[in-house]
Amino acid sequence: PSLDRLGFDRDLTKTVQACAHVLVDTPDNRAAVDVHELRTGDGPSEPQRVRRSDGARAFRAYLESHTASARRLHYWRLDDGRFEFASVNVHDDMKIPE
Repeated sequence: PSLDRLGFDRDLTKTVQACAHVLVDTPDNRAAVDVHELRTGDGPSEPQRVRRSDGARAFRAYLESHTASARRLHYWRLDDGRFEFASVNVHDDMKIPE
């Protein structure tokens, strides 16, 4: 639904590729989509978002760069190593569905 909302259906390939980079959790793949913590605020010293129900940690990955309103993939990483893809958002939108 977030892809439809953003009108990103024109290039679903970028989203699928980013998901694959995240799932194959290696340093090279993390670097390819610039995976980093999804924080509770704007500053680099803000804490990472943690889901209250199960302790999953929030991350974001680049789908686009060097463009206005660049898209980001938001996802959860659970303590057991599983991933839950949550949404695709524009750069400044830090929301993630719990």
